[in-house]
Amino acid sequence: MQITDQLITAIIQVGTVLGLSLIVYGIHWILSLRKLGRPSFFEYIGIQSAKAQLDSKFLMILIVLIVFAVLSTYIEFQYSANFRQMLMNQSSPYAKILKDGFNIQSVILALIYCFIMASGSEEILFRGLIARRFFSSINFFKANLIQALIFWLMHLVIVGLITGNWISYIQLVAFVTSFGMGLVLGYVNFRKGGKSILLSWILHGSANFFTFLTLAPVFFIELKFKL
Repeated sequence: MQITDQLITAIIQVGTVLGLSLIVYGIHWILSLRKLGRPSFFEYIGIQSAKAQLDSKFLMILIVLIVFAVLSTYIEFQYSANFRQMLMNQSSPYAKILKDGFNIQSVILALIYCFIMASGSEEILFRGLIARRFFSSINFFKANLIQALIFWLMHLVIVGLITGNWISYIQLVAFVTSFGMGLVLGYVNFRKGGKSILLSWILHGSANFFTFLTLAPVFFIELKFKL
C-alpha cells in the first residue's frame, strides 16, 4: 500500500462525508436555519474551537482511553481466536497496513488511516452531523445515549460483514467498546455546553493509533509462529 494512495482514499472518504453533511445542512438551511442567520456550515458540523473542554479532565480521559486501547487490544488478540482472525483478515485495515512490515511507511499509513480516514470521517458524521442535532434538541443523557447507540450500529455492521457473524462473542466485545467509546466521545465534546467535535476527533484517532501500535508486534509474532 502506498502513502499517496492511502492519503487520496482518506481525502475522498472525508470529502464524501463532508458532501453529505453539506447537503443536509443546505436542506436544513432552506427549511429553518436561514431565518436564524446561523450557524455556518463548519459550526453546524462542529469544526470550531473547543477551549472550554480542553482541560485536565480531557487529558485524564485521553490517557485512560489510550491505556484501555492498548490493554484491551493486547488481551483480545492473545486470548480470542475470533478477534485475532478478524484483525488478520485481508479486509482488515490494520492487516492491509502491516502486510509489508512495521516501518516508517506503515506508521505514516496508520496515522493517515487513524486520524483522517477513520476518526475524521466518523467524527464529522456521528458526532458532528448526527450527535449535534440530538444535543441541541433533547437532554444531555438521552442525546449521548442515542448517538452512542447509532455509533455502535455502524460497528455492528462492519464486524458482521468482516466476520460473517452477527451474534457472537466478538460482536459483544464490539458493542462494549464501540458503545462505551461513543458515550465517552459524546461526553468530551458536549459537556459544559460544548459544540466542537475536535476533542473527540483527537481521542478517536489516538485510540485507533495506539491500537495499531499494540497490534504491530503481536501481529508479526503470530505470523512468525504460523510460518
